[in-house]
Amino acid sequence: MTKLEQEISDSIANDIKKEIDEGIFFSILKELGWTQVDLPRLVDNIHALDIIYWLEDNIKNDYRQHGRCYIFEDEKDAIYFMLRWL
Repeated sequence: MTKLEQEISDSIANDIKKEIDEGIFFSILKELGWTQVDLPRLVDNIHALDIIYWLEDNIKNDYRQHGRCYIFEDEKDAIYFMLRWL
Protein backbone atom coordinates (compact mmCIF):
# COMPACT_ATOMS: atom_id res chain seq x y z
CA MET A 1 0.00 0.00 0.00
CA THR A 2 1.40 3.40 -0.96
CA LYS A 3 1.65 6.29 1.45
CA LEU A 4 -1.22 8.07 -0.31
CA GLU A 5 -3.43 4.99 -0.12
CA GLN A 6 -2.65 4.65 3.58
CA GLU A 7 -3.50 8.32 4.21
CA ILE A 8 -6.82 7.93 2.37
CA SER A 9 -7.58 4.73 4.26
CA ASP A 10 -6.77 6.39 7.60
CA SER A 11 -8.91 9.41 6.76
CA ILE A 12 -11.90 7.23 5.86
CA ALA A 13 -11.43 5.16 9.04
CA ASN A 14 -11.35 8.34 11.15
CA ASP A 15 -14.51 9.65 9.48
CA ILE A 16 -16.33 6.37 10.18
CA LYS A 17 -15.13 6.39 13.80
CA LYS A 18 -16.36 9.96 14.25
CA GLU A 19 -19.80 9.09 12.82
CA ILE A 20 -20.12 6.10 15.16
CA ASP A 21 -18.96 8.12 18.19
CA GLU A 22 -21.43 10.94 17.45
CA GLY A 23 -24.25 8.42 17.04
CA ILE A 24 -23.47 6.80 20.38
CA PHE A 25 -23.13 10.18 22.09
CA PHE A 26 -26.48 11.38 20.72
CA SER A 27 -28.14 8.11 21.81
CA ILE A 28 -26.88 8.63 25.35
CA LEU A 29 -28.11 12.22 25.42
CA LYS A 30 -31.55 11.12 24.16
CA GLU A 31 -31.71 8.54 26.96
CA LEU A 32 -30.96 11.38 29.39
CA GLY A 33 -33.99 13.29 28.09
CA TRP A 34 -32.51 15.49 25.40
CA THR A 35 -34.61 16.18 22.28
CA GLN A 36 -33.27 15.44 18.80
CA VAL A 37 -34.27 17.37 15.69
CA ASP A 38 -33.17 16.28 12.21
CA LEU A 39 -33.31 18.83 9.42
CA PRO A 40 -34.43 17.34 6.09
CA ARG A 41 -31.78 19.31 4.19
CA LEU A 42 -29.63 22.41 4.13
CA VAL A 43 -30.14 24.77 1.22
CA ASP A 44 -26.52 25.95 1.05
CA ASN A 45 -23.65 27.15 3.22
CA ILE A 46 -25.40 30.48 3.87
CA HIS A 47 -28.39 28.56 5.26
CA ALA A 48 -26.06 26.60 7.55
CA LEU A 49 -24.48 29.84 8.79
CA ASP A 50 -27.91 31.38 9.40
CA ILE A 51 -28.75 28.41 11.61
CA ILE A 52 -25.49 28.75 13.55
CA TYR A 53 -26.08 32.46 14.16
CA TRP A 54 -29.70 31.83 15.15
CA LEU A 55 -28.61 29.15 17.64
CA GLU A 56 -26.05 31.51 19.20
CA ASP A 57 -28.64 34.28 19.55
CA ASN A 58 -31.64 32.24 20.70
CA ILE A 59 -30.63 29.03 22.46
CA LYS A 60 -29.42 29.54 26.01
CA ASN A 61 -29.22 25.90 27.15
CA ASP A 62 -26.83 23.24 25.95
CA TYR A 63 -27.17 21.70 22.49
CA ARG A 64 -25.05 19.71 20.07
CA GLN A 65 -24.98 19.53 16.28
CA HIS A 66 -23.65 16.94 13.88
CA GLY A 67 -24.42 17.43 10.20
CA ARG A 68 -28.16 18.05 9.91
CA CYS A 69 -28.85 16.52 13.32
CA TYR A 70 -29.33 18.77 16.36
CA ILE A 71 -29.96 17.69 19.92
CA PHE A 72 -31.17 20.02 22.68
CA GLU A 73 -30.99 19.70 26.44
CA ASP A 74 -34.18 21.76 26.87
CA GLU A 75 -37.25 20.59 24.96
CA LYS A 76 -38.45 24.20 24.61
CA ASP A 77 -35.28 25.06 22.70
CA ALA A 78 -35.91 22.13 20.38
CA ILE A 79 -39.47 23.35 19.78
CA TYR A 80 -38.28 26.90 19.00
CA PHE A 81 -35.70 25.42 16.62
CA MET A 82 -38.33 23.28 14.87
CA LEU A 83 -40.71 26.23 14.53
CA ARG A 84 -37.98 28.31 12.94
CA TRP A 85 -36.13 25.81 10.74
CA LEU A 86 -38.50 22.98 9.79
